[in-house]
Amino acid sequence: LKPDGTLIEINAAALAMIGASEEDVLGLPFWDCPWWTHDPDLQAQLKQALKRAADGESVQFLATHHEADGTEHIISFGATPVRDENGEVALIVPMGDDITHLKQAEAELREAKEQAETALAKLTTTQQQLVHSQKLASLGELTAGIAHEIKNPLNFVNNFAEVSTEMLEELQELVEPIREQLDEEASEELDELVTVLSDNLDRINRHGQRANNIVNSMLQHSRGNDGERMETTVNELVGEALNLAYHGERARDNNFQVTLEEHFDEAAGTADLVPQEMNRVLVNLLSNAFYAVKAHGKEAAPEGYAPTVAVTTEDKGPEVEIRIRDNGTGMPKEVREKLFDPFFTTKPTGEGTGLGLSMSFDIVVLQHGGQIEVESEPGAFTEFAITLPRHFSDGQRSGDGSRKI
Repeated sequence: LKPDGTLIEINAAALAMIGASEEDVLGLPFWDCPWWTHDPDLQAQLKQALKRAADGESVQFLATHHEADGTEHIISFGATPVRDENGEVALIVPMGDDITHLKQAEAELREAKEQAETALAKLTTTQQQLVHSQKLASLGELTAGIAHEIKNPLNFVNNFAEVSTEMLEELQELVEPIREQLDEEASEELDELVTVLSDNLDRINRHGQRANNIVNSMLQHSRGNDGERMETTVNELVGEALNLAYHGERARDNNFQVTLEEHFDEAAGTADLVPQEMNRVLVNLLSNAFYAVKAHGKEAAPEGYAPTVAVTTEDKGPEVEIRIRDNGTGMPKEVREKLFDPFFTTKPTGEGTGLGLSMSFDIVVLQHGGQIEVESEPGAFTEFAITLPRHFSDGQRSGDGSRKI
């Protein structure tokens, strides 16, 4: 090319590309030649590049060339200035390499890489699900064994509580004929003693039955039995769990103080749930929240720290969401990643089994086809979000096994 871009010499390979002769292109501005006329923007770019080459700069960029049938070629184009003895640019030599096949191979390699990465991600997810399933299977066997061992002495407790209640009633009947022989003080003491014994036996019976229900639930859980699913009012379920967890914590520590925030969506409505199972999940999460705010208050909380646990329900159309948030100790990422693993716990020995969150995951995801997610920041907060479908079908039974951390 002349410095002004006029084509003055060309080789056979370039002519073959456009099926032209020298007479067809010699004397034309290079950017107006048939290689580039398919794209006005490319012509403008080429013209600007040749001006830079005329000023002494070597240029390089990717261009395209279209055949008559529309086939596109990718060209690695360059223009090099040639100087005369005075150092002035006398000619410009343009060169083009067809790298279409190289780019195609590069695209195929990139696609293959993406497919391999997708396959690896699926394999990793499957592996995690398999490991989790194996852990749950082992946990189910262990749970069944423990439950059977507990059930025998528990039956004795319940049976003897009922028998003792009946015997106390018989004692009252036997004492009644001789009551007139007792003075007023002795009669009152007898009534008080009978009342206390009756109340104690009633408590033993009620709590024994509650423990029996829990053991039965553990056995159902270990056998993969979903229990009885029923239409459950979500706000009532959450409110009962909050009340149970709070009073349970107060029973363990009567100095425990916490601010409870309830944000119940009136549109939360109902969902097909196993209420006993979901109650266990909620009580477990709330108990963990109470533990976290207590620990934060004792260790590193700022002055004026107010332990707070917030419980929220929200209508999500075909789903309902339950959130439990505390302003306790929080947890780092490495803890969150293991949070739902059986037997993993951050509590001191004797204070935690590491089974609560694993079973909660199983109940929410595998039994109810829902999701359980957790967000946390060390020293700031932890929030669990449970999303449950309102209507359950067998296709949802296993969920997708995923954990969102």
